[in-house]
Amino acid sequence: TTLITVTLSAPSGFTVRAPYLISDGSATAGSDYSVANGSVTFAPGQTSKSFAIVIFADLLPESN
Repeated sequence: TTLITVTLSAPSGFTVRAPYLISDGSATAGSDYSVANGSVTFAPGQTSKSFAIVIFADLLPESN
């Protein structure tokens, strides 16, 4: 599992919702990592939120 942290550049006085979608690069969703999309919600004054992505171990050689 890896933890992804999302930060706001400045705190807000309001609730802020930030959607995310993880897309393929050299890794493929479903075989290299869990499909991940959703949103993080910042309460007023918060500037950092995190979400987890499950990384699958396999024996295939892959580039960075």
